[in-house]
Amino acid sequence: MAYQQGSTLLIKAFLLYMVVIGTFQFYTGSSILGFLRPTFLTRESTLLMPTDLAISTALNDSNHLNTGYASIVQFHILSRGLNFEQLELLPVGTWIPSMAPGKGVQVTSIGPSNYSLNHAKIIQPDLCPNLSNVAVTCQGIDRLLDFSSILSNVPRNPPVLAVPPSTPSAAP
Repeated sequence: MAYQQGSTLLIKAFLLYMVVIGTFQFYTGSSILGFLRPTFLTRESTLLMPTDLAISTALNDSNHLNTGYASIVQFHILSRGLNFEQLELLPVGTWIPSMAPGKGVQVTSIGPSNYSLNHAKIIQPDLCPNLSNVAVTCQGIDRLLDFSSILSNVPRNPPVLAVPPSTPSAAP
């Protein structure tokens, strides 16, 4: 029964995220998420949401489409729920695993107005509403992540592989 309650909670959070994300410039990303089963997400995930323009541009670039859509979506979901404040604590070079097997993102630039993962700039930090019982966060990014980038593979000697424990931000 506890699993069922947790599952229902996650589904409600998932639906709320889709509505909020869709109201900004991330409608396409929220539509794609709508085709996923909510159980595809873990209780602690970070969704890297490309803008509508970024997705549209990528559709015209065959390099992004050589990988299956499911893999691309998994690649944009990090396996830890990290809000922007937590991301800012990670040094350049930190590799964060994604839901795509053997793939992840590296912190490539830091700073409140120039923070990027695999050179995709976070343009809308903490896009999703905060729910204290679910540690799913959303970061709006300016481009689709490149699945074939050298930064995406597990590094041999990552500067920092561990990520800080995820805790949702307090509600304002």
